[in-house]
Amino acid sequence: MADARVQPALCPPGTLWESVYKDVLVPDTPSELGKRAAYIHLNPIRAAVATEFDEYAWSSLTALRKGDDLALRGMRQIYGENASETEILDAHKELMADLLEQIKFDRAVDVARRRAAGFEAATDSLTNEALVAQAAAHLQRVMTAAVEEHAIRRMRGRPRQNDGELVERIRQLLAENPKLTGAAVAEAVGRPISTVYLYLRRIRKELQ
Repeated sequence: MADARVQPALCPPGTLWESVYKDVLVPDTPSELGKRAAYIHLNPIRAAVATEFDEYAWSSLTALRKGDDLALRGMRQIYGENASETEILDAHKELMADLLEQIKFDRAVDVARRRAAGFEAATDSLTNEALVAQAAAHLQRVMTAAVEEHAIRRMRGRPRQNDGELVERIRQLLAENPKLTGAAVAEAVGRPISTVYLYLRRIRKELQ
C-alpha cells in the first residue's frame, strides 16, 4: 500500500511549499506585476521591521535606489524599458502608498471585527484607534445595508394582510419610547428584525 504522506517529486516538502509560503500564478501584465512587486516591497513595513519603503537592506527596492543594475532591469519590465531610475522609484512609491493605505484599512477592519465578536484585539504599527473606529463605522454601514436588502427581499415575497396591524403597533411603541432600538421593537412585536426594519425606518422618518 502506498504511503499517503509521500510528496510529489515536483513539490518537495520544505518551507517553500508549506506553512505561510505558497506559489501563485501572476499574470505577466505590467499592472499586475507592479501590484505584486509593490505588495512584496511592503512586507518589511507590514512586518514592522522597517518604516520607509526603501529602508529594508535586503529589498530589491533598496538595491534599485543604490543603483543595482539587475534591480533596475527587473523594474523596467514593469515601468518601461526607457524609464529612468527616478521615474521608476517615484511611480512605484506612489503605487506602494496607495496599496499601504488599503492594507492599513483592512488591518483596522480585522481589529474591529474581532472586537465586535468579543475578542481582544490591539492596534499595531499599521493601525490606530481612529482608524479602527472608522473601520467599525464602515462595518456598521455594511451590516445595515445588508439587513435592509434582506428585509426588502423578504417583504417582496410575503403577503401583506397583517401589515396594517404591525405598522400601528410599531407606531405605538415608538410614540411611547422614540429611542427604542430595532431589536427591542422586533422583540416587542414578536417578529424578526428583518421584517420590522423597513417599517421602523419609514415610521421614524414620518415622526421626525
